[in-house]
Amino acid sequence: GGRGGRGSSGSSCAPRRMLGGADMRCAHTMSFDMGLAGALVAGCGDRAMRVWDLESGALLHCLGGHTDMVAAHQFDTRLLASSALNGEIRVWDLRCGRLIHTLGHNNVPVHAFQYDAASGRLASGTWDGSVVLWDLGSGSKVAEWPLSHSERVWAVALDDYAIVSAGLDEAVCVRSFLPPPLRFSGWPAPAPAGTT
Repeated sequence: GGRGGRGSSGSSCAPRRMLGGADMRCAHTMSFDMGLAGALVAGCGDRAMRVWDLESGALLHCLGGHTDMVAAHQFDTRLLASSALNGEIRVWDLRCGRLIHTLGHNNVPVHAFQYDAASGRLASGTWDGSVVLWDLGSGSKVAEWPLSHSERVWAVALDDYAIVSAGLDEAVCVRSFLPPPLRFSGWPAPAPAGTT
């Protein structure tokens, strides 16, 4: 029995609606936006990206094409980008479900990427430690920093001024897009051990 309106498991988080189906198998990645997009997006075990309307629960898009497990994704009201363990990044127009670009990393897994819709750029980081900047208008590489890290790139951040990448090598690399006089002047050296 339940207490205080709770289900038999004792949880007050009873599902409002179950989404998906047997064909999707499981969700490897998932995110949602309650704001303008009003969508839930999942990278599924059948290698498809699924997009649901959060209010109605209706499946808006089932976007296939990945040939390996989906590792990461990001979306907004206009774009959905997803990466797979074979190094492929797919970029879709979320409004109509049309594939815009397929970006490749030559079979090197991509676990980290971020796009900036305002600038039309996407930064990606690979398991071999490389970082790439892509132009989403043309689908071409703008810049590449091969083997920036000695281990997998685990996170990237991108804005109008810089790309920042972090790897399992415990290093954080900051690359500025600004001309040299406007770049970071440098961070102070860490204090020697044992001092405050």
